[in-house]
Amino acid sequence: METKVSKVDKRYIGSLIVIPIIIALFLGGFTLKAVMFAITIVSLFEFSHALSHKKININRYIIIFFIILY
Repeated sequence: METKVSKVDKRYIGSLIVIPIIIALFLGGFTLKAVMFAITIVSLFEFSHALSHKKININRYIIIFFIILY
């Protein structure tokens, strides 16, 4: 069963993603670091998933360790 997502629904989903980032930018400090950390982790998993299609495997947990260290 295919679901249709309207343009309005896409805008709501986009705003649910962007609004916390904007709030974190204004708050700064630990909140900004936590949001940027979450974005980095999600990006890492997306990147490793893209690499797996090319038959390139990376150890995500080592990279996460270095991100935390940084």
